[in-house]
Amino acid sequence: MNDSTPVATLAPRLSSALGAFIDARYLTSESLQEIRERFVAEPRQALMLPGFLAPGFLQVCERGLASFGLWRRKFTVITGATTSAEVTEQAWRAAPATQRFSAGEYAAMDEVVKQPPAELVPLVRFALTGSVLKTWLALCFDVPVRINSCELVRYRPGDFLAPHTDRIDGRLFGCNLYFDPNLLADSGGKLGFRPMGGPWAHLVPTSGALSLIPITLEHEHEVEPWQEGRVGRQTLAMSFRREADTCPGEVQTLVAPVEST
Repeated sequence: MNDSTPVATLAPRLSSALGAFIDARYLTSESLQEIRERFVAEPRQALMLPGFLAPGFLQVCERGLASFGLWRRKFTVITGATTSAEVTEQAWRAAPATQRFSAGEYAAMDEVVKQPPAELVPLVRFALTGSVLKTWLALCFDVPVRINSCELVRYRPGDFLAPHTDRIDGRLFGCNLYFDPNLLADSGGKLGFRPMGGPWAHLVPTSGALSLIPITLEHEHEVEPWQEGRVGRQTLAMSFRREADTCPGEVQTLVAPVEST
């Protein structure tokens, strides 16, 4: 596949292969083109695609994450304009609120990717080590991409992720998958996105949804505090860059603006 491969040619041919994982409504040429146009349109916005995962595959992932137990509590503080550092919970709580960057429970992704536990094998192969999600993203944006970073995180009451840009090491967009069958509109943990200094738009995640976040120097995103009295909002958070990119930190545009027709 290359940058000139038309979505209309590829989508019908691959829909049968992707349909076991991705809901059929997101596998048509029309839907892929619509997502692409919405994602690159000005002003830039984050997108939430509800019901992205096929129901059967979503249930497999939800069951796997429900039985997965290797989580580690993690707290980070802001150390610079684009940097943060992990600290102890005591140091985090002693820091000014404006310096607290994140709190959550994280999986050890190096171990999960290299030797995934049986309950996470389907998810890891779909999103990280296999080609299914990358193929869909390449179809959607007409350009091959590769994964740049990944985190598997869940939230305890009050956990959050402070506003930031993620504009490092060549990242072009963020991509998140959500797994929590008990997510409600008032559960908290909304995904926030805004132009720098502008008004926030907050999107409500649902289990099986996928969100796409433009990563630019002019926009920032956040995760609002988790309001439920339980652990939840299991999220596979990933960032992607062009497959051909080899220079970390190089600022590039994902795709050219789409002309209205």
